[in-house]
Amino acid sequence: MDLVGCSAVALARLIRAREASSTEVVEAHLQRIERANPELNAIVTLRAEQALDEAGRIDRTLGEAPGLPLDGVPFTVKDLIATAGMRTTAGTPFLERFVPRLDATAVARLRTAGAILIGKTNCPEWGMFGYTRNSLFGETRNPVGPVTPGGSSGGEAAAIAARCSPLGLGTDFGGSVRWPAHCTGIFALRPTAGRVPCTGQLPAPSLQEPLLPNEVTLQGRVQVVGPLARSVDDLELALRLIAGPDGLDPFAVPAPIADSGRAATTRAATSSTPIPSRSAVHLRSARSASTRPQSSWKPVPSVFPISATSVSGRTSPASASD
Repeated sequence: MDLVGCSAVALARLIRAREASSTEVVEAHLQRIERANPELNAIVTLRAEQALDEAGRIDRTLGEAPGLPLDGVPFTVKDLIATAGMRTTAGTPFLERFVPRLDATAVARLRTAGAILIGKTNCPEWGMFGYTRNSLFGETRNPVGPVTPGGSSGGEAAAIAARCSPLGLGTDFGGSVRWPAHCTGIFALRPTAGRVPCTGQLPAPSLQEPLLPNEVTLQGRVQVVGPLARSVDDLELALRLIAGPDGLDPFAVPAPIADSGRAATTRAATSSTPIPSRSAVHLRSARSASTRPQSSWKPVPSVFPISATSVSGRTSPASASD
């Protein structure tokens, strides 16, 4: 079974049905990262041991309580978004050793929903450019070919397109999840400002936690956290999980999400297991291991075969299996 080719919704279904274990799913994605990332330079900090420990705990306790929407499913996060116990550099040498104590609200909500964080992805310094290159980690390459992966969520888009991760979180001010998705052949969603709390993203007025959006700048009011994936159903599920006020971001509002009439599996998952609107803080320690920056693009083999198959029927070309 090609676990790295499955959508997040499909992986959660397989894990709940015990057709695959969370450990198998996480191991498959870590192996894919080991194979593809040296050429891509998409993932800049890896969380392998902790992710496998969490997967093992989920496997041992599965069935003891009602299942969570993303039980045992791995995900990645743009390095502009805070992750507890795991460095968050914003692609700048000034924050090379910055390790937040608190998860961003969107990260905390995915983890509360059972998802397992496996890595942080590259971005331009402070997320300020439409390409993905910085002096700290170097340049991210596009698994599609010798073209830009876009920015500023280019590392996240490249990782998902290369099947190093089924689901990720990026940020978008002027196209920073949409442009990389276009460049790499995946899907991304920029939520309306205020739908998803921006608590925990950089740049922020200070590094005092929780990191709050800057109320006096256009970026602080317009930049949002949004999901990236190879399946539209995954985007809908992620949005339903991360949306809603957290009591911290002053701009977040309780805007209901309309029924799309399509993703019955995502609606059932979120309605059967309520996720708190104000997520618990995660204070998990993580040992960071950065990849070595590369200076020139090299092809990543077998990322996009000619034909694509899908469990959900609504996937991008990047969903194709080896």
